[in-house]
Amino acid sequence: MKNIKIPTELFEMLAGYIHDHYDMEDMSRYHKIETGIRRKYEAMQRHEYYTISKTDVSEDIREWARKEYLDAAGIHKDFRW
Repeated sequence: MKNIKIPTELFEMLAGYIHDHYDMEDMSRYHKIETGIRRKYEAMQRHEYYTISKTDVSEDIREWARKEYLDAAGIHKDFRW
C-alpha cells in the first residue's frame, strides 16, 4: 500500500467522520480502519513529542516532551538516558 501525506487537520476530520458515520455492518473493515487510524494518530503524537523535545526553548518543556515520547514509544525506564 502506498503512503501519502495529508495535513493533520484533514486527518483528524476524516478520522472523526469515519468514527461517527461508518456502516457498522462490516465490522472487520471498520476495525481495520479504526486500528490504522489509531496507529497513525499515535505516531503523529510521538513525532510531535520528539520534535518538542529537540526544539523547544524551555529546558523543562524539552524534558517533559522527552519523557512523554519515551512513554509513548514504550521504552522501558531501565533503558532510558
